Amino acid sequence: MSQEKRVPKYLKIKHDIIERLKDPELSPNKVLPTRTRLAAQYNTTVATVDRAFRELSNEGYVQSKSGRRTIIADSSARKSNTITVLMNWPVEQRDVSADFLEPLFRGVRMACHEHKLEVRYEFLEGSYPEIGELTEDSGILVIRPNYSEIPYLERLTTQGIHVVSVPAILDDVRIPSISSDNLQGMELAVNHLVSLGHREIGFVTLSATVPDHFERLQGYLGSMERHGLPINAKWLLIQHDNRFERYMDHLSEWMTSNDHPTAIIAGDFLMTLAVIRRLNSLELQIPRDISLICYDDPPAAAHIDPPLTVVRQEISKLGYRAVESLLEVMNGNAVPVDDRIPTSFIIRESTSAPSK
Repeated sequence: MSQEKRVPKYLKIKHDIIERLKDPELSPNKVLPTRTRLAAQYNTTVATVDRAFRELSNEGYVQSKSGRRTIIADSSARKSNTITVLMNWPVEQRDVSADFLEPLFRGVRMACHEHKLEVRYEFLEGSYPEIGELTEDSGILVIRPNYSEIPYLERLTTQGIHVVSVPAILDDVRIPSISSDNLQGMELAVNHLVSLGHREIGFVTLSATVPDHFERLQGYLGSMERHGLPINAKWLLIQHDNRFERYMDHLSEWMTSNDHPTAIIAGDFLMTLAVIRRLNSLELQIPRDISLICYDDPPAAAHIDPPLTVVRQEISKLGYRAVESLLEVMNGNAVPVDDRIPTSFIIRESTSAPSK
């Protein structure tokens, strides 16, 4: 499907009008065509044209006058068409997270293209910019903030700076956030293993300070409890450093060939790779000895031997919806504080009934 066909009609009307406003002959206060005329021109409804005009008005391109007239606004009233993507991750963490960041940024770029936005990226390592460096009405998309960063983000909002986080559900904080439905995803994973007959299910995840991984931990614990299954603490491994070599350090003494759960859920793809390496070192086979589920479905997941059963996130959709939510906030519109995108479950060859 072409890019043009994917663009909603109201956005096409909006973008066409913005392009027309670049004509130096079109001065402020000039009356634009009526909504009825534009609806006929674009073969759509007046309501669709109204939506385009609302966004143009919110962004300062046009003004509505009496008698349903719409005039060109002075350019000084127009709001910024640039958003900032802010990521406070160490370089090594960004380097190993391409399977997550690439589709996330693809969704951000697609939304920015459709809404005629420019996007700039700020990559930090431990320190945020001073609030004074950011202007009022700025729009900032924060990539996976952890709980320690909440006070800074709250200060931004009190200064009139618009903030949306992705993916992160920040409990009891009025900062809009977009995230996968982590609780649903873990429910799908545990239900599948239980349906196969597993009762000893391990879980490997990141630190509880990372909101989406913390939710996966909550989902695992809640699902196990609903099935009446005990939590064996030695099969619950929480890693506090998002680096592959550190996963291996923590896994190097985890389990033995004779003492292990019958199934493991790994909190992301890198953790899954570390678990696979550990199982190989113990000469344990997947799924004969241990079933394995990965939370994430990068292209490589279907080509590993055996292909991985996964919880699939719609990562590009996370980025796309986050930009749309940020735009709504910048335009003064209400958006959900807790916006969830459902996950799906893909069964492949890394899970089977337990052998013991």
